[in-house]
Amino acid sequence: MQLKYTSKTFIDDEWKVSFETPFIPFFQKTKDEFLIFDFSDQNSNLHHLEISEEEVKIKYLQNELYMILDEITHWTLKHENQEYTLDLFLYEVSLGLSEVNFKYEMQNQGQVLQRVWINLTLQK
Repeated sequence: MQLKYTSKTFIDDEWKVSFETPFIPFFQKTKDEFLIFDFSDQNSNLHHLEISEEEVKIKYLQNELYMILDEITHWTLKHENQEYTLDLFLYEVSLGLSEVNFKYEMQNQGQVLQRVWINLTLQK
C-alpha cells in the first residue's frame, strides 16, 4: 500500500495545493473506530494521524494538534520566538476505502485565518 498526502488551503475563493507528497509507503492500522496512518514525507518529516468520523488527531514533528468536532481546540504555534494561540475547528470528515478527507479552519479571536483541507489517497 502507498499513500499520497495532499494539503490544500482556501485562497482567493478556491482550494490551492500547499503541500503534496508523491505516493509513499505508510503503515496503517485500526484501533477502536480510528484509522491510524504513520508515514514519513519526502522531507523526512514524521506524520502520525488518527482519524475517525468525529475526531482527528495529528502528531507532526514536535507539535501535537488535536481537533474534535463541536469543540474549540486551542493550539499554540511557535514561530520565530513568538507564540500564537489559534482556535481550530474541524468541520468535515469523510472516510472512504481509498480516500480520507478532513477540513479544518484556524481562527484567532473569531477571525478565520486559514482553511485547510487534508486529503489522503490510498493506492495498492
